[in-house]
Amino acid sequence: MRWTGWEIDVKEVSFDQGLLIYPFLWAKECVIDKADKKVVPFDEIAALNFDYKKRLFPSDDKKVE
Repeated sequence: MRWTGWEIDVKEVSFDQGLLIYPFLWAKECVIDKADKKVVPFDEIAALNFDYKKRLFPSDDKKVE
């Protein structure tokens, strides 16, 4: 996914970082050209997505025996 000025935004991202985009890309409110973008550690992005997955799909966390 690309937006106007993406080349400038990704230039400052290192291998252990990513862009946190808000509203989130999966949100219907997200318009990528208008969304806020911030460079953050990749661990933060992964933890945030894992947390939202648990909140939105709690039944997926049940163990299958």
